[in-house]
Amino acid sequence: MKMKKMKKTENDKSLKKALPVKKNFKKEVPQKKIVLKQKSVMKKDLGERKGDRARLVGTVKGQHHEIIQMLVDDHKPLKRLIDKMKDSEASMSVRRSAFNEFVPLLTIHARSEENSLYNFEKSEIDMREEAFEGYVEHLVADQLIEEIKKTADKDLWGAQVKVLAELVEHHIEEEESEIFPEFKKCTTLEDRIRLGEEYQVGKSKIKGDVLHPQIRIEETTFVASH
Repeated sequence: MKMKKMKKTENDKSLKKALPVKKNFKKEVPQKKIVLKQKSVMKKDLGERKGDRARLVGTVKGQHHEIIQMLVDDHKPLKRLIDKMKDSEASMSVRRSAFNEFVPLLTIHARSEENSLYNFEKSEIDMREEAFEGYVEHLVADQLIEEIKKTADKDLWGAQVKVLAELVEHHIEEEESEIFPEFKKCTTLEDRIRLGEEYQVGKSKIKGDVLHPQIRIEETTFVASH
């Protein structure tokens, strides 16, 4: 019986030797926590720096964008309405509703752009011609809008609205594909942020005039052409 017990004990010892010796992991855990904490601090610091950068260029909600981004954003609703105005297959009520929404949006956008971006361009020798070209295109659109408001013939009205839509569409495409990229190359971020603030302030003032309660876009009475 003693021999058997001794053999069993020797077997137990050999098994213990065969098993891998566990290291003291308790000492490593705090180190991992320290590393994780350091990474967390680094991420937080990186996030704060990104937030500062975002606030500078105005990408944080509620902050001003630099002017080019603001202009591009304001083009989006105009593009949506242009598609409706150009659609000769759409009903007259749909196109008229689009036109009535389009006019004040365009007016607010154009006047604010003239008072900020174009004024800046006029002060730069290499940009003056582009600024005046933009002014002239805005003027042509304004004149056409006044003609449309006085037009009673529905077919003539439809033709005028389509031309207006295509004119503004071309103006927007040229700005976004050529003028704005070139403007960004020739100006600093600080300049564009300052102009963005001027643009926003101008919009607020002009919006009050354009959308005054007493100002209403008159409904056009259409007569069938013969």
